[in-house]
Amino acid sequence: MRFLGKNFFFKLFVIFFFTSSGYVFSTPYLSILSFKRAIDLQNSEMASKYVDFPSVRTSLKEQLRASFKYKNLGNQIDDRLLDIGILIFDPFAERVIKSVLEYTVNPEGLALLLSTGKLSTGNPKVNKQIDKYQESDDDVTIKLHYIDINKFVLISYLPAFDEPIKAYWQRQSINHWNLYSIRLPAKTFQILN
Repeated sequence: MRFLGKNFFFKLFVIFFFTSSGYVFSTPYLSILSFKRAIDLQNSEMASKYVDFPSVRTSLKEQLRASFKYKNLGNQIDDRLLDIGILIFDPFAERVIKSVLEYTVNPEGLALLLSTGKLSTGNPKVNKQIDKYQESDDDVTIKLHYIDINKFVLISYLPAFDEPIKAYWQRQSINHWNLYSIRLPAKTFQILN
């Protein structure tokens, strides 16, 4: 034991501390890379492990509703007309929103949304569009950073939009993160209007 020296255990502790801290710090990056790899391999089951679908669905549903109401009912002057417009418009809007969410909130739809900023509308050409944009993602600028110790954001600046797409990730365990919310530029919703 003499050859170990007095500082051996301290040095071992310091090495272990910095190594484990570095690993814990890098876990959101590793989760995002794993999610991207699963999408690239078209492995929906593996990609699903990195998405909190109910949460993402809720975040997109709120934005879709706000976009519909602003675009279609925002120009009404009289409050009575606005109330009548909402009664007539809501069932239609809910059907369209439900359809868009059904096609968008799945691994393939999310890949299209995050890489191109386009909402999936059930078009069978989704995989072709994803492949096209994966090949030409040179113009995309991505920034990643922590919001707090349990929240992380991936910000994508796409050339087609003035505002970025923000994908929020939340820690589920010490080394696993899930996509739980997406904030889209207003221009994304033009497909529906």
